[in-house]
Formats: sequence, structure tokens, C-alpha cells
Amino acid sequence: MNELIAVSLLCASAVSGPTLPEAGGVTLDAQPRERAVHVRMLDGSGVEYANGLVRYEIRLKDAGEPESAAVVAVDTAEGLAIQAHAAGIEIRHEIRPLPDRTGFLENIRVRNTTEQSVVVDDYRFGLRRDTASRGTLRAVAVPFRRQADGRLRDWSLAEIEAGKGANSDWRNDPAVIAPQPVDSARGRLRSEGWILTDGKRGLLIAKYNQEDIEYSHLDWETGVHAALTFGGSSFALHREPESMQTLAPSQWVHLGETFYIPFEGDWPAGYAQFRNWLNSLGHGLSADYDPPINWNELFDVGWYHSDRAALTQHWTRAALLGEAAKASEIGATALYLDPGWEVCEGTSLWDTERLGPVDAFARQVREQFGLGLAFRTIGRVYRDEFPRHWYIQHGPEAKPYEQPFLTKAAEPEPVPMTDADGRRNLARHPRAKASASSTLAGYAIHKPEHLNDGWYNNPASWVSAGEPSWAQIDLGAAYEIARVCLGSEHTAHHGDRAAAHIRILLATEYADESSDSHWHAVAESKNTPIRDTTCFDFAPCQGRYVRIDIPASIGGEVRLDEIEVYEAQSQPWDDEPARRPVAIPPAAGTRINFWEVCTLNPAWQEEKLQRLLKIAPHGMCFAMFDEFDWRGPCYSREHGHAVPSTPEGHTRAVYELIRKVKQHTPGLLVEAHDPVWPWGVRYLPIYFGQSMDPARRPGVYEENWGFEFMWNPIEDLISGRALCLYYYALACDIPLYDHITMENDNDACLAFWWYASTVRHLGIGGKKGLNSTEDNLARWQAWKNAMRQYSRLREWFVRGQLAGLDEMTHLHVLPGRPGGILVAFNLTTSPVQRDVSIDLHPLNMAEITPRVTGAAARVQSGRLELSLQIPARSPLVVEIGPADR
Repeated sequence: MNELIAVSLLCASAVSGPTLPEAGGVTLDAQPRERAVHVRMLDGSGVEYANGLVRYEIRLKDAGEPESAAVVAVDTAEGLAIQAHAAGIEIRHEIRPLPDRTGFLENIRVRNTTEQSVVVDDYRFGLRRDTASRGTLRAVAVPFRRQADGRLRDWSLAEIEAGKGANSDWRNDPAVIAPQPVDSARGRLRSEGWILTDGKRGLLIAKYNQEDIEYSHLDWETGVHAALTFGGSSFALHREPESMQTLAPSQWVHLGETFYIPFEGDWPAGYAQFRNWLNSLGHGLSADYDPPINWNELFDVGWYHSDRAALTQHWTRAALLGEAAKASEIGATALYLDPGWEVCEGTSLWDTERLGPVDAFARQVREQFGLGLAFRTIGRVYRDEFPRHWYIQHGPEAKPYEQPFLTKAAEPEPVPMTDADGRRNLARHPRAKASASSTLAGYAIHKPEHLNDGWYNNPASWVSAGEPSWAQIDLGAAYEIARVCLGSEHTAHHGDRAAAHIRILLATEYADESSDSHWHAVAESKNTPIRDTTCFDFAPCQGRYVRIDIPASIGGEVRLDEIEVYEAQSQPWDDEPARRPVAIPPAAGTRINFWEVCTLNPAWQEEKLQRLLKIAPHGMCFAMFDEFDWRGPCYSREHGHAVPSTPEGHTRAVYELIRKVKQHTPGLLVEAHDPVWPWGVRYLPIYFGQSMDPARRPGVYEENWGFEFMWNPIEDLISGRALCLYYYALACDIPLYDHITMENDNDACLAFWWYASTVRHLGIGGKKGLNSTEDNLARWQAWKNAMRQYSRLREWFVRGQLAGLDEMTHLHVLPGRPGGILVAFNLTTSPVQRDVSIDLHPLNMAEITPRVTGAAARVQSGRLELSLQIPARSPLVVEIGPADR
């Protein structure tokens, strides 16, 4: 039956904090059109979130893209049901009010009605918002408005239409044969959720699927149906959800749920809705969540993998007891054992010869120092530990396992002296000199002089020590310049370290700061990673100094293999340039230094489990599951998995191992790295397989990993990469774990307080550090002072809620507790004064006189007004509580 269906909801705000105005009515209506259905979703102010024909596109392998037909069907008095068909594929699409009537819930089922299995090459189902829709909206990703690579993911719909949005895709090392993510290739923006908002009100669109890996997508469709598509479902990453890849005859596939939840306010209110939504699904804090403060011995003892002699020398029982003494002195509550406790890393065999029995060691650490014991386990193994047929079979042809080569490095290629029009590359003039703001230490092939050495590619490149950075060429004299070319790799190999944002600056007189008026910007590129050589043409401009200013990069510290500077009109060389000699690496390359087990191999699973059960139940309070990264598909038919194996199958195998370890170790707290992309940008949704409260919803592990911000924590913060932690903490209560090194903080404890404020589970270490020869006693004393304050306030950070206020000003509150803790940060090199105004309601202090420590304060019109004085590169911790009676 074709008829109009209208569903109105009165949606009350579910954000925490002060009572907000009513969210208003949100109406969903569907109007049949010829072979299609037009759906409109709008709020009481007239903003149209959806307004267009519902999109039902599916492309079958070897069958092309059949035309779909859709009709409205009445399902219930308060819901919308649409039936669509396309070449033997039936789609049932339902959108109903949530039980509490705070939003809508969308479910989509797909069935193959033919008698043959069909392979789905691509599909896209979703609501459309056409260009004529009312309201000017932005799209904000949640929980990562800013990703772990520093990229801001907040775009106007006009920017999305212009193709300025992009995903952050991590890449395994070159030895891993894995496809590029299909959603990125098709222009689909991936996130757990999206917020559409005009700054006054908005709609949260959140995807939830625990059976398949699935994300919420936004994409701009061009052509006849020019519109934003959102909600629904489509392939993500490596063609997940897996259940949609091949449809068996009569098989129903139930895709994940999409929640549409309206709210009042700007995107932070949508973030609060997302957090409340996750909590309602069981992804919050358990009643007894109280993680240990870990002291990581790695930073002082060192990392030795399979070097037996080095382990025997450095990783001794006496050394670990010395680390336990440090942990006890600084106020940690557990000694965390990173690489070294094993006979060889990855074997999961406790080295009794060096350390004595594990239970005796745990008992001594507990009785002598009052510490718990924690450990790290990995999926790789750094010696040939297991039967060869347990390892990954990398191709369909069965043959003995060999460690794969890291792909052959691209050899240096000559840079042209002139362009196609005969214009000189002035950077090759003998007078031209290259320099840079910083350089990655320890690599001769990445020095600034390679910026104009006449050779392309990684073996003759410059790499920064972190962004923001700049690289420049002093031409030795002023010229008329009209083109600059640069790139991360002329011949793609690593695919990392790409510049995400660059400005090309020219000057005739030199200035240190890129913001100086002597510099003139002639070109800029944002949001499009510069990987291979890219040329920028501009109106001729005088310049002696050519600077590439780089505010942001992707995939590590930025790399430029060459800066080419071309004159406006061709002139003869006054001094013929010579190409400088460069060392060419051997062609063979090197193999990876570990062995790759197939995690789906049941024989390995059982052996790994039994080895872990000889360790975990003996005094361990915390375990990290690391380096279980996806190493590509396995083709072995002996392992009992699908051939080839898949990222989802690998994930399930790792999670099953964790589940069994926890089953035999009651109370063990587990942090699990993402098993596919384990260290930076995540592959899996943050909630996938996680639960803090198994009684409410079965889950496998408790904590996510903090994106590898452990080695250079202050640099990760100043570069902008670690800002993602603020957004994660704002959006959800799923704990993050991270351990940071004191060595790479400053004496103001800037990094310490940033990570204490943004991750619920904090680990520390590094009185000396990996790159130092002696203890930093001034830093040690500063950290001891910070730890005393943190330990006293720890409940606010571990069990409290981050209420904002912005990236550099964090307010932590506890439900039902009057007061709060405000931590403000100054990342600049000069002192700052900052005024902050806080509503007393989130502080549970509307009727209570506050007492403030750490800042000048006054109460005015129901708000707490603070004046913050923050020294350069420093944090400021402000304690807010009831005044003494």
C-alpha cells in the first residue's frame, strides 16, 4: 500500500549537565514517488536533515548495477517501512521511534531471492538531503572530531560537496598485502557517528553493529540526485560488513542499527548524546572500575626482543626490583612488565631462569613494595617458535613459511634540471642551500641537504622531527618564480609521512617566523595528502627564499624528497649544476624480524592460551594485548578458517583468546589494541567487542589503547595529534589506557597532566629514559609532585566525566559530587591569561558557595568566573569544591 506516513517525536535533551530547553518535534514523513520513496526528516525550526529520494543502490559482480524500485508499506502506526527490490535483491527498510521516544531507530534487512549465490561488489543504502533542503549544516565526526593523525573532521556540507572531507587511513608495513579501504576510494566519510548541526540544534546519526564491522558513512552524490547521503549502510574499509559480500539463496542479512537522535545546541551537545547513547548500550564504567597506575619498566630497562645476551645483562630480577622501588616511590600501584619477561618476545614463556617463578616474583613485588603486577602479551613472535604450518600462508600455493620481505625500497631517481618549457629548476643552482626547522634524528638519508640534492624518493629525502615544521631553499639571489614542485615520494613505496597542509611562501628578505610579513603566500594545499610529486603554479613572484610551511602531516613526521623551484621565464645557466652523489641502498631489502602466526589456527590458539594461563592467574592485575595486528589474509586450509581469512575473522580469534584468558583469571583488567590497525587510527569501532559491564552485555575486554602516544608524549600534544584524546574523552566513557615516558615531558609536567586529563587509565615511566644515560632528578621531583596531586584527585579523572570546556580547558565532574577539577593547558612559548566562565549547575553547586584553589575566582549571575594565569608550555590544575562551613 502506498500512503503518507508521518511520525512526530517530542525529543527531550539527554545531555548531562544543566537542564537544556526541549529539543523540539522531529518529524519523519515518506511520500511515494514513481518507483521510489521520498523521505523528509525535519525539526520544529524547519531544518531539514533528510529531504530526498531514499537511496537503494547495489552493484553485483558480473551483473552491473540494477535499477531499484521502492514502495512505502505500513508496518505499525508509529513507524515507517519501505520495501525495495533490485534484480533479485529484496531490501526491507524500517525506521521507528525509539522506545523512550528520544529519536528514531533504523533497521535494514537484505535478502537474495534468487536460487544462486550472488557476490556484491558495492552497495549504498541511505537517506538523502538534496541541495534545496532548508538549513545550513555542518557535519562533525564523533568520537573523533580530530583524528589521531591530527586531522580535523568538521566540515560544512558545502565543503563535503567540494570533496574537502577525507578519511584517516592507517597502513600496515609494506610486507602486509592488504587493499586500500574501499570507502575512502569511493568518497565515503567513515565514523562511528556523525553530527549534523547548525550550531543551535542538531541530529546525531550513530551506527551500532556488534555482529559485523560497520560504520556510519556520509558521502556526496553528484548527478541527477545531487545530495548528501547519510545513515543506512554501505561497505567500509576492506569491504565490511562481511555478511554483505556474498548473499546465499534466500539468505537474510541483518545490517546494523542506525540511531537518529536530535538534540539542542552545537556539536558538544551531540557529543554528550553520543556518550549517553553508548552508556545505554553497556559501554560505560563498571561500578568497581579502579585501574592500577602502572609503572612501565621499558623506558628505563630497554627493549631487546630476542637478544638473549642483552636480556641476560639488562632484564634481570634485580633490575625489575629496582623499577618496583621507583614505582613505589613515585606513587604507582602496579609494576608493568613490557618486553623482556619472556624467554623471547612473543613466546609467552615466563623466563624462570632470569626472573624466578612468576608467582614468587609477584608475591615479592606485592609484599616488599605494595604493588600489583601487570604484563604485555603479543601475537607476533620474535623467533621461529612454532611449527611452520601454524604461520600465515600468504598465497593460495602451499609452501614452507618464510618471513616476507619489506618491499624493495624505491631507488633514487634524478630530478630534472629544467621543466618541459626549458625553465630552470633554480633549487639545483650551485648557490642554492636547503635548510629546515627540524630533522628526524639518527637517519643520514633524511637530512635537509637532500631537499635539493637532485634525487627523488625516500633514500634521498628530508624528514622533520614533527609538525608544525618548515623546509626551505635559499636560492642565493632573487628570481621571478612561477612554479614550485614537491612531494613525499616521487615513486610511491611507504605511503606515509605525507604533508596534509602546506603553504608555499616566498620572500626576498629572510625572516625566521613564517608569520612574518616578509613572507608572501603564493599557494596552499589543505586536506589532500601530498604523496607523489605535485606542482603548484602561480603568478610570477620575486623571491630568493622559498619556504614550504607545513602545519600538519599524515602517517608520521613529514617527508619531502625534493623541492623544485622553477623560474617564470627560461634563462641560460650561468653556472651549470651538478647532481650530488647519493648512497643507493642495496636492492634486496630485508625481511621482517618476526614470525607471523595465523591467529585463526586452533592449534596456535590453544597453545597460546595454555602459555598465558601459566602467567595471568599468578598475581597479574592487568594485561595488554598488543601486536596482534592483521598481517594480511591466510590461505591455509589446515587452519579451519575461511579461505582467504579476513580482518573480522582475525579480530574474532584475538577476542576469543582474551575471553578465555579472562574466564580463567577473574578480575583481570584487559586493554586490547585494535587487532587490525593497532597503533594509530583505528580500524574497528571503539565499542566493538568491548564492555565494562558483562552483566549488562557480554563483552571481551575493558579498555582501548591510547594510539601510541607513549614515546614522544609532549611532541604528540604540541603537533596536534594527541588532541584526539580530548574528543574521545568528551564522547564516551570507554576507558583509554596509555603509558608515557617522563623523559619526553618537560619540568612543568605538561604531558603528564594532558594524558592524566584525557585517559582514564594512566601509566608512567622513564626516570632515565631510553635515550638518556642518567636519571633526570629535576623532572623526577616534578613528576613526584604531580603524582601526589593526581593521586589525591584521581577519582575525578578515572570515574568522572569530561564536560569540556574546549581543547585546552578541561572540566571534570563527578555525578552527585559538588565541585570539579579544571585542567587548563598552554601549548605556546609565552605565558597566557585566560578567562573561563562555568555554569554552577554541572558542578552541582547551584546553591553552594564554591572554594577555588589555583585561580582567581568570583561568582556572578549563577556562574563561576575564573581568571587563569598559565605559564608557557604548562598546565594549570584548578580545584573547585564547597567552601568550608
